[in-house]
Amino acid sequence: MKVPGGTCEREIDIRRSRFIGYCCYVDSAGGAKEIVSSRRTAAPGCDHVVYAYLVGAHGDFFGMSDDHEPKGTAGRPILEVLRGSGLTNVLVAVTRYFGGTKLGTGGLVRAYTAAAQEVIGGVEVADEVPRTPFRLEVAYDRYETVRRLALEHGALLTSERFTEKVSLEGTIPEQGAAGFARAMSEATSGAAELTVDGAKLP
Repeated sequence: MKVPGGTCEREIDIRRSRFIGYCCYVDSAGGAKEIVSSRRTAAPGCDHVVYAYLVGAHGDFFGMSDDHEPKGTAGRPILEVLRGSGLTNVLVAVTRYFGGTKLGTGGLVRAYTAAAQEVIGGVEVADEVPRTPFRLEVAYDRYETVRRLALEHGALLTSERFTEKVSLEGTIPEQGAAGFARAMSEATSGAAELTVDGAKLP
């Protein structure tokens, strides 16, 4: 099966409600929930952050949430879109800003289905290969360089946080981990703080 080869964000407006879809690679339920939490934190004025994910060689494991929308009107429609996409290890989260007009249960199902289809249609796809998680922390002036380099080494980014420094999280192909670490060290003169599969690398 295929997996997301990057991230994608798309927005649709339905009767003044904004639905912002976000799609990315995930490899665990915990990872999916962390990403959803970060999406909620980044949108403090939103009304709902609905999501669904598939994980496993054939999408064997899944999860979803309506996030206080009427039961079955939000997470389930997104999950059905994922199941029809041919992807696995995939998360779609849809952030909703309520526009003042109720859509009804049928309208919500159609809206969340459309938002999921829109963002799934925009994400790049890649072949699944054994991957390992990484976390990279750099100063702001190194961000563009290390992000480009990470993508060149096949990284799938699942999170980018901007605080005192920039933190990038995601996965890279297992076979390329050593080369990835060397490239990051050379590009930042050793200033990058890199952790691969839980081990801090020089």
